[in-house]
Amino acid sequence: MSTLKDLTRNSVQSGLSASKWLSLCKLFVSKNQPAQDVDVGSQLSTSVLVLFSDYPGDPTLQAYLKCAIQDGMIPLATFVRSFLAAAKSPSMHNSSTLDMLCRIAVDYHYSTGLDPIGSLVPLTESPAVVFETVHHALSLLKTAFDLPATHFHQFTTSASELLILLLTCVNDFTQLNTNQAVTHFAEDASGLLAQPGLSPDVKHVLEQFILSLSYLLGEDAKAAREAEMVHSTLGKSHAVTPNSDSEIVSCSLLLRSLVARRVSEFGAGDGRHAIVLLIALVRSSSWTPTAFYTQLLLAAATCVAQEANSGVSTKSSLLWRAFVIGRLPHLISMFTQAVELDGVTISDWRQAMSAALASLLQEEDILAKCDLLYHHAGSDSTASLQHPFLGEFLHQLSTAGVIEPGFVSTLRTNLSMSELHPRMQSEAQEHASELDAYIESKLGIDTSADDIASLIERIWQDSCSHAAFAEAVRRRFRNCASSLDIEALGHLCEILYTHEFAMEILSLHVTLSDLVGQALVILEDYDCETVGKSCLKVPYYCLIVGFSTVTLSTTALQHGDRRPSPAILNSAASLYRMEELTGEESAAFATWHKALFDSGSEGIEDSILRSTRPKTLLHIAATLVCHAVAMCAENKLDKDVLNNGISYFLGPLLNWTLVGVIKVLLMEIQHRSYAPPVHLQVEVLQTLLQSTSCPKQVLKLVAAAILRALPEGNVQGQQRMVQFDPVPIRQVALKTLGLPIEGQGTRPHK
Repeated sequence: MSTLKDLTRNSVQSGLSASKWLSLCKLFVSKNQPAQDVDVGSQLSTSVLVLFSDYPGDPTLQAYLKCAIQDGMIPLATFVRSFLAAAKSPSMHNSSTLDMLCRIAVDYHYSTGLDPIGSLVPLTESPAVVFETVHHALSLLKTAFDLPATHFHQFTTSASELLILLLTCVNDFTQLNTNQAVTHFAEDASGLLAQPGLSPDVKHVLEQFILSLSYLLGEDAKAAREAEMVHSTLGKSHAVTPNSDSEIVSCSLLLRSLVARRVSEFGAGDGRHAIVLLIALVRSSSWTPTAFYTQLLLAAATCVAQEANSGVSTKSSLLWRAFVIGRLPHLISMFTQAVELDGVTISDWRQAMSAALASLLQEEDILAKCDLLYHHAGSDSTASLQHPFLGEFLHQLSTAGVIEPGFVSTLRTNLSMSELHPRMQSEAQEHASELDAYIESKLGIDTSADDIASLIERIWQDSCSHAAFAEAVRRRFRNCASSLDIEALGHLCEILYTHEFAMEILSLHVTLSDLVGQALVILEDYDCETVGKSCLKVPYYCLIVGFSTVTLSTTALQHGDRRPSPAILNSAASLYRMEELTGEESAAFATWHKALFDSGSEGIEDSILRSTRPKTLLHIAATLVCHAVAMCAENKLDKDVLNNGISYFLGPLLNWTLVGVIKVLLMEIQHRSYAPPVHLQVEVLQTLLQSTSCPKQVLKLVAAAILRALPEGNVQGQQRMVQFDPVPIRQVALKTLGLPIEGQGTRPHK
């Protein structure tokens, strides 16, 4: 008796098109009614997948799968499960094939606009099955790293995307038994974390995944093989037994959580809650102070060494150095002041730190790997030190008051704190100033952009200056906000948002949601009526930094007695009917539409700016553009007038509204299914995105939306649009995100 597998194989060998093959499959199913417990979608998917062993990367098989998925004959979730299970077979281990199958799943998911839990995984799927699917996805990514790299396929990128999406579907760990949790933790997720070349996005979600798994592991389950696995990535293992004082897994997980969630509640930047986690760990472990500090320091050095083990200074490795050197000593100081254990005094904690540091000195292999970061970075201040990592760490412990300044001389080491001269501290001393005050003086509006960039780079390379930088920024932000010095605050916001390293440092030391709360209060209340026009553009930098940090932070916003709402920012990406606008918004819409899109307009007058609150202009900007585009499509507005009005959005006067404008244009194009009537929306979108005047900050915030709206798998449909080639727009987004450019097989330089 023939089967779907026979039908599919015969169709491929006969050269049948995808549509004809699918019609035959439907006819076959209708004439051979399967039993109720038979999954036709799974059978059909498998009938195609098995042929890839004989026809690697075959485009006909790809077309069959796409056709069946789009038709609904193979539900996407069914295809994902079948594909991941089949990918475990060695006969399927072909980069071209697996990359192709990954892209089918990921691109079709993006085209649906649904959440992963309703697309890649059924809403009613059991937690056990979801976890099994994630297990297969972890194996697939490992396979991607094991297979030879190729310039023609980005298998690791595709497998990483799929894993990230599937990990968001895991929300119930209670169905796992401890053995399963240990297996996934030790053999899969943690093994991938040590993989060179793992993208930061995957590393972030895996760290969260491991942290969640760790909650399942009781003391008996944290066996020796887990801790040995952590150390094996460094080429050294420690003897570990359950409930021993030589187990760093818990401390490593906690530290990784602090870094991964640094912009969120209970992250590194939220010091008050971060030390609560440290206190909870020391109480639950029943460790002595000496044992706790020993494991904490060893875990911290191990995390840095793991990141440095690749032999190059990546952003991730420098971030870990920034955390351990720049932030951890201050958290330890706060912890020492706050922790209360029966019979343990602050003096006991100081003695415990002394013993822990003496123990850390014995870990020469780990410290040597940590020092690799300094050799590549070429730090001037640590060039004379045999162990620059340890030297900076001791300096910071002393600065934070955790150890006495003379303690270093008691250690069996040739380190001398007098040899360590942190670069930024030396600069400040040359100007007879405290470090934080010196840094704050350099953040003023009179400092040139090049000098600011140089300053941020020097601070980033000098982890000993990070706490002072964060304090200087926090103090300046607060003072500018309280005094309503909009120009100075806007300048500071611009510095933070245009310099990635500045924001990374701040995220480790400051609760970013507090700063966002202050910015949103000003955006909500600010009125241009009382200021001169030279100051009009500056508040928008606050808006930009507010928007960017709100997207990063999941904590509630608070500023004094007020609880600011990010609705002012969210409303920018919405299209409104005229009747939905309030009286103030309606009047502003009429005024701005005439100023921007009227052939008789003489430009934007100062009176228009003064009469419109920034939040109102942000609210109506996307509607202004789309309304003008619609009028042009109906021949009620000349195209040159439209283009002239759009040009204002690429200048400093209105470019801060572009995020919402671009997102609404993308939604308009999607909703109209890429049909020719939206060619004007497409032209406006191309004009904005491909202009050299489009701010990089805007591109960062819309890049992901671009890739979702214009998926690679739908390029042919998009190219049928009038004068529309989606590839250049996708390339802009890919370059902005630092992802491989399609067709080039290389990752753009940042």
